[in-house]
Amino acid sequence: MRYHLNEILDIPMLQKLMENFYNFSGMATSILDADGKILLAVGWQDICTKFHRVCPQTECRCRQSDQYLKEHLHEKPYILYKCLNGLIDCAVPITVDNQHLGTFFTGQFLSEPPDEELFCCQAREFGFDEYAYIDALRRIPIITEDRVESIMAFCVQLTRILSTMGLQRLHQLEATDEIIRESEERLRLVLEGSNNGYWDWNFETGELYYSSSWHRMLGYSEGDIEPTYLAWKNLIHADDRPAVLKRMNDHIQRNTSQYEAEYRFLTKSGEWKWVQGIGKVVARDIYDHPSRMTGLTADINERKLAEQQLQEERNFNAALLDTAGDLITVCDQNGLIIRFNQVCEQITGYTFDDVKGRYIWDMVVPEDIKPTKAIFNVTDVNWSSPGLKKYFENHWLTKDGKYRLISWNITSLFDKEGSSNYFIGTGTDITRQRIIEERLRESEAELRSIFENTNGIIYAVSNDGKFTFVSPGWTETLGHDVYEIIDRPFEQFIHPDDVHICWDFVNKGFSTNMPQKSIEYRIKHKDGSWHWNTSSGTTVKDRSGNSLYFVGIAVDITEHRHATEARKEYARRFRETLENVKLVAAMLDDQNRITFCNDFLLQLLGWKREEVINQDWFDTFVPPDIRKRDRRIIKKSLERGISPNFGASELLTRSGKRRIILWNNTILLNPDGSSAGFAVLGEDITQRRAVEKRSQELMQELESTNRELKDFAYIVSHDLKAPLRGIRSLAEWIYADYQDKFDEAGQEQLTMLLNRTTRMHNLLEGILQYSRLNKTEESKDQINLNEVINEVIEILVPPDNISILIENEMPLLRLERTRIFQLFENLISNAIKYMDKPNGEIRISCQNQDDYWQFSVKDNGCGIEEKYFDKIFTIFQTLKSRDEFESTGIGLTIVKKIVGMYGGKVWVESKIGLGSTFHFTLPSPKNDMWRMTNAN
Repeated sequence: MRYHLNEILDIPMLQKLMENFYNFSGMATSILDADGKILLAVGWQDICTKFHRVCPQTECRCRQSDQYLKEHLHEKPYILYKCLNGLIDCAVPITVDNQHLGTFFTGQFLSEPPDEELFCCQAREFGFDEYAYIDALRRIPIITEDRVESIMAFCVQLTRILSTMGLQRLHQLEATDEIIRESEERLRLVLEGSNNGYWDWNFETGELYYSSSWHRMLGYSEGDIEPTYLAWKNLIHADDRPAVLKRMNDHIQRNTSQYEAEYRFLTKSGEWKWVQGIGKVVARDIYDHPSRMTGLTADINERKLAEQQLQEERNFNAALLDTAGDLITVCDQNGLIIRFNQVCEQITGYTFDDVKGRYIWDMVVPEDIKPTKAIFNVTDVNWSSPGLKKYFENHWLTKDGKYRLISWNITSLFDKEGSSNYFIGTGTDITRQRIIEERLRESEAELRSIFENTNGIIYAVSNDGKFTFVSPGWTETLGHDVYEIIDRPFEQFIHPDDVHICWDFVNKGFSTNMPQKSIEYRIKHKDGSWHWNTSSGTTVKDRSGNSLYFVGIAVDITEHRHATEARKEYARRFRETLENVKLVAAMLDDQNRITFCNDFLLQLLGWKREEVINQDWFDTFVPPDIRKRDRRIIKKSLERGISPNFGASELLTRSGKRRIILWNNTILLNPDGSSAGFAVLGEDITQRRAVEKRSQELMQELESTNRELKDFAYIVSHDLKAPLRGIRSLAEWIYADYQDKFDEAGQEQLTMLLNRTTRMHNLLEGILQYSRLNKTEESKDQINLNEVINEVIEILVPPDNISILIENEMPLLRLERTRIFQLFENLISNAIKYMDKPNGEIRISCQNQDDYWQFSVKDNGCGIEEKYFDKIFTIFQTLKSRDEFESTGIGLTIVKKIVGMYGGKVWVESKIGLGSTFHFTLPSPKNDMWRMTNAN
């Protein structure tokens, strides 16, 4: 059968059907044609596709199973078979008109749970990933035998339906083929009777069919040319072949709707004949590959030869027009441009294609459109005979928007009846000529204006030194009227010391006939004062080259001269200043050469001035290890036009020592704004850096000492507590057991011993608390100060004669609770401890000061003298004897340190006998800038 299975079955429809079959049955399916090519496949198991089919040993088993199915396919309606890899496969033949066209496969399932140990052995045998292999095994569907039979009954019925559908489609295709064959035969007869050649290319066989008319057109007999694509390609002219093959390939790749090309083809006589090939792919396979292409070949040789001859004539005429030196345009009687030579293209910027078919007046400026149109008004032409010329000018507008003035010579060509057919214009671009003429007129006017209005003085001197001309600028600059100057010797107006300079200047001009550069001299004003002038000039010669007179221009530079002198004086004073400052000072040019350096620099580095002037700064003074870096900084700074910034850098003394310099640099500019170099000014901070380094070392030593002191305080306070507790306990036992054995003096001394041990214990406890302040690591929490203060009061248990009042609501602050508790505990306990009034009062209040809160603890106790305000915050300092009043002298020191940790401050206000008020500040939540400090 000449039809393929995919031609008689609807494969896309079957693909969707098999996907549904897989969804409810779990069985993989596929349809293969008679050659074993897979037309569709659905649901294939990973154990087959990723393991069995990719391993050479197991793939060999798969092929053996496929061969078994192929050999026994027609023994039963279907065949059921367990493959050598352990899975079950089924196959059903697809027959159409009693011919086997393909096979329907299903399977890749198990009839019972698998023996995983067996498959594990198989995985190890063939080198599979055992875990992935068993995972793929567990995804294989398990279908019982009775269910397999029902599924296979469905598959057999399905293949019968496919066979019936295929048979119907087969009959339709055969009927269609018959119709096509009849149409092709009729077409072949028509083409055979025409002058065109017909061809048919079968891609599957590679054979090309040529009609007899095709052979006749090219002079060949049937059989002269091998009917292959390669033979046809080799007969195409080598110059045309690439383009023809590209167009053929573009159509085959669906880039064009049809193939069409004109090319030269070799005839039997050995001549080249121009033909036109037209063709189209008329059939493609399921993979969209072309299977058949037909087309026509037409003889276009005569047309091509005529076109070539016409083109040669056109090229000849175009060459004539383009080699002309003038603009040449040809227009029809309506003014439409039909020719435009290269000179026109060069001058206007338009190509012939740009202007072809446009009116000639579209090329001119608006004001010249009307007179240009009038040239083509034949009724206005009053030429007595054909061939007469007309001359006129107009302005053409170029493509880039510029004007070109063209002088035209127009000729009208008439036909036999006397009607004008064409207008030929020959033009000359006179833009530059007209500009030069206009410029000459303007130059004359400008020269007159310069003479009359220039701020300088234009003058002419004869060879005997007399003024023959001076411009009005003399009167404005020097006060004399012009008539007072003419015919008088110039030396009468020149300063006596400068006369010889001016005579040399003029005489050199006459003797060399060369322009003389500027000289500076003094000239007398009418009021008797002397003005500085600068002058340049040259001689004016006649046609024979003889000097007639010396003409020059003089400019008053008095103010400039004074400014120059002032700048020199400023520079002198500036250099003297730099010489006297105790700073490193130098100036460098744009090549980093030293042009100035002061004595301080030379003394500091040990050089002499003549040894360093004009020497490279970096090679002379900069240490080798940083030389490249400093050069790069200078280079980039000069490129950007900004002052170089070294910060602190180093210089090398002549003896090899290094000095640290803190620089302040300034870029120097020329009058035109370009870089002239830079000036450097630096302070020698070598000693300062040494001091800073020593300070840093001392700070580190101090920090180490502080740490050791803290550790020592902790060890002393902690280790002394044990023997102190023993002493106190022993004293208490003695007091309890032998109190009645001591006299009054002994009892007093024993009581004093107990008090001293208590004092020592409190002192050690205070030292321990103080040493722990910086080590306490507690997170900040939002705490209610009302609760903290009340808790402190409850713990302290004040006597009945002392009242404690919180005057206003305390804020919520984000602080360390333990430290704040210590803060209020020490202040309130001090107020209780030193209360000397029978009715004591302690008042606690606060005020919001935006960035911080100010707290106050006020009492009406004994008060403190002002001279002790600072002393009370010093550690171990008390105002009363410890025998008179028990105190460690640490409480207020702890208060000061806690407040300082939060960036606050603490102070006291007090009067003797009236009481004391302790103030301190804590940060407000609105102040985001505060940070707790580490005060030692």
